Amino acid sequence: MIQNVLPIKLGTITFFHWLAGMVYIFYFASLVMLLREVLRPGVLWFLRNLNDQNFHPVQEMVNLPMSRHARRFIMSSLMFGTSVLLVLWLPCILLQRVWPGFLPYNLSLSSGIGPLHEIQLELLLLHFVLPTLLEHGNARAVIKLLVKTWARSAARLFSLQSYLLDLPQTGGYVVSMRGTVIQELLYDPTYDKPAYEGEAQMPGPGFASFKPYLRPYHFGLRMVGFLVFTIGSVAMFSALILSVPVLLGRLVLALFSILSAPEIYTAAIGFYLIWVMIRCGSTLAQYAATGLRSFMSEMAKWSVIGSKCVVAGSLLFIAIPLLLGLTCDLVVIVPLRVPLDRHPVISFTTDWALGLLHLKCLCGAIWLGNSQTKRSLERVYTAGIKNIDLHFIITEVAGPVIVFLSLSVILPYLFAHALISIPGLSLPVQHIILRTIYPAIALIIICMALIYSMIKQCRKMYQKVKNDKYLIGQRLLNYGETSK
Repeated sequence: MIQNVLPIKLGTITFFHWLAGMVYIFYFASLVMLLREVLRPGVLWFLRNLNDQNFHPVQEMVNLPMSRHARRFIMSSLMFGTSVLLVLWLPCILLQRVWPGFLPYNLSLSSGIGPLHEIQLELLLLHFVLPTLLEHGNARAVIKLLVKTWARSAARLFSLQSYLLDLPQTGGYVVSMRGTVIQELLYDPTYDKPAYEGEAQMPGPGFASFKPYLRPYHFGLRMVGFLVFTIGSVAMFSALILSVPVLLGRLVLALFSILSAPEIYTAAIGFYLIWVMIRCGSTLAQYAATGLRSFMSEMAKWSVIGSKCVVAGSLLFIAIPLLLGLTCDLVVIVPLRVPLDRHPVISFTTDWALGLLHLKCLCGAIWLGNSQTKRSLERVYTAGIKNIDLHFIITEVAGPVIVFLSLSVILPYLFAHALISIPGLSLPVQHIILRTIYPAIALIIICMALIYSMIKQCRKMYQKVKNDKYLIGQRLLNYGETSK
């Protein structure tokens, strides 16, 4: 397929390859900066320090000769190429060997899941899943914790505590930045200080600081084992990242009879589920550390809170969006999309997804004003999950909205059937009444609201003109008198 598209869409394909490369370089540089925070200064001596204030890449680009730039370009290509092999190529080969039917991914922009399901997935992905992951995911903190755990495990496995993390270690030689031996530390299990307690050395502008470390005996064999362990760890972790979220997303979409969905949806849903499980697991671990009795009491309390949240969530995020989306569908979408001689097909899942989007827009509009609805929403938001007031949510927030939307759906339907029950109406006229009753009533309500708003504004303008011309202090002077 690529061979057929390449001659026609060469510029587009080149742009996407360039964009993928820039994104990969950006995240690779972010990972390097995170590694510098965890590892000992000097472990990544072969990588330039982009945070150094004395490092001026543009000036070096002008001053250095082309041979130096060519050598750096070759080294950078080797480094990024090797990382791509470890992060993408090797995990894909492992997945193909272990799980032959898992790959390839469905990366097509035009999916075969149908436009209705695609609209639902796009709305949920763009407005709920991705904002939640970006705002509350704490991806950097999670990755830093994983890197710390991995580095401690590798350092303990190969006795490289001083080399990797600058932790206390004995049984080797303390070496400087140039490899010269500073001193020898014999094995001492009670030693609790870093191998070198002096300041870190600065090799030059653009390079990170270097702190001397303890080089244990048989250092070369240990480093070979550490490199093999690193390659295996990176490959296995990448394989898990490439497979587990996509597998979870596919299973969830399969429950809704959505097959062969683009992997951008399955991966996003999978990451969202993993984030939910991690948050729940961390919360349970915190409560479990307080003791069995306290844990059971907290579980009982949170069971009650969870039941309230399920009821409130069903009303706020299922019933209201469904009714709102159904109302918008009957008033706007069906008259514009379906001809009068056809019968519309209502998709409740699509209406629910559209209702979520409309509800989000309405909440944003309400938040800009200063109405009673805003104060009610602020009270619910301020109370939070622990102090959730289910009675207030039902009576003051969800109940009135559900009643209004239910009446908006039911009353036009009843009114239309009351009209078509009049004898003498033909079947085409009855069909037209049933099809146009919702937009007609909505248009009448909008016109009445506009007329009422115009009358109200005219009254305000009249009162303002009267006050500006005749009001002095608190009394109206010369108002209603005719001049002689």
